[in-house]
Order: sequence, then C-alpha cells, then structure tokens
Amino acid sequence: MIAVLENGRRYCNGTYFMPNDGPEQTRLNVIHQIYLILLDGRLTAAPVALDTPRMRILDVGTGPGDWAIEMGTAYPDAAITASEIGVFEHGLGHVGLPNVYFQLDDARDEWAYTDGPFDLIHLRGLAGAFPDWPFVCWQAFRHLAPGGYVGNADTDFSADAVTSISANSYLRLFSALRSATDSTGYPWDMSHLGSTVLSAEGFVDVDVYEYTFPLGLGPDTPRERTLGKKALVALLEGLEAFSIRPLTATYG
Repeated sequence: MIAVLENGRRYCNGTYFMPNDGPEQTRLNVIHQIYLILLDGRLTAAPVALDTPRMRILDVGTGPGDWAIEMGTAYPDAAITASEIGVFEHGLGHVGLPNVYFQLDDARDEWAYTDGPFDLIHLRGLAGAFPDWPFVCWQAFRHLAPGGYVGNADTDFSADAVTSISANSYLRLFSALRSATDSTGYPWDMSHLGSTVLSAEGFVDVDVYEYTFPLGLGPDTPRERTLGKKALVALLEGLEAFSIRPLTATYG
C-alpha cells in the first residue's frame, strides 16, 4: 500500500482521516499508556483467561503495534495476529516475538484470517475508521470462537466529553470536525461503543465500561496527575492529527 502525503502529514490511504506518521505513532504510544493506567495494568477489560494455553488473539487496527507486542510479551503461549491497513512511518515496532504476527489487511473488507477462530478480538481507537460498524461487528462475530470475547475501546476527546474545556473555539472545532467526518461517510463519533451495535450482530452478555480521566496538571494523587499529563499530551499532539485532513478536505 502506498503512503499518501498531505499538508506535511503521512496517511495510509485517501479516506481514513488520521495520519500514520512518526508524531502519530508517538501519540498512540501515550494513549496506550493511558489505557494501561486506567485498567490498572491489564491489557483488556474483557473477562477472558489470557493465560489459557494456545489462546488465539486478533488485534484489528493495531497501529504501531504497542498493544499486540505487550500482549505477546506478557502471554508467550498466546498466538497474536495484529492487522493494520498500512505500515506506520517508523514500522510496526516488531521486536521479533515469535508469537506475534503482523499483517496488512483492510478491515473494511470481508475478513479472511486463516489463523482463527479467535478467543479475543481487540479493537481500539478506530472511531472514524469505518463507514459501516455493524459490518465490522458482524465480521468479528463470525471470527470469534465459542465463548470468546470482543473488546472495543476508544478515547473521546470531543467537546461533549471534555468538560474541563469550555472555550468556544474548542466547541466550534469539534462541531466542524463532526460535520466534516459525517460528510465523508466515516463519522467520528462514539456510537460504535454502545451495546446496541454488538447485540444486533448476535453478541450476548454485552457490558459497557466507562472510564474518566483528568486533563491537565490539576489533580492531587500521583495516578491522577500522571493520567492528566498524558491525556493533555495526547490531546495537544492530536489536535492537528484529528483536524487537518477532514477540515481541509471539507472546507478548503
């Protein structure tokens, strides 16, 4: 797949609005650290026995591969397939783990993984990546082993979620972003995180977990301060990444 260069940023194709260059790779690493803190060091909120021998795991939209590599390191008996639509600028970060397999795949198309069915399918940070989330959830259902789990997570920095910022400019920015991504057919919202879309495709026992974290340097406890600083870095580094492609494509 050929990288696309626009406005000084590197993209994996002509549609997905987030870049896959070095700065975005660094930002995603910070996001990964935020999830680890929120989950108290766990790699998933799904109640799956990760130490089960020969566990098969699929990481859809692995990005630079932080989650897959850490999962492969923590559970060497597990077989992990990590898929991504394009290679990041600095590579996938593969460290030679024998149980982690990286492959290029477009999850918008019909999935053709041959190493399933999977005991755990992990999706994270994919808001705005798909025009048809029910299709993606149906594909996950088809590739899930009996008794398996799907984990779908995202980080919401929208004006609706970030209550500590009330500036009109921030509100206008995210209103424009929502309109711009809606017009492309790849809406950047959190509707894929609700139980409805999964239940409609056949999933049962769907649980929704919501975690909040501070933004900035104000909190008192060491854990909250660390979260606040990392979240602020992720937001500030992400503002251009979120904005530049959808806004220039829609508004010029």
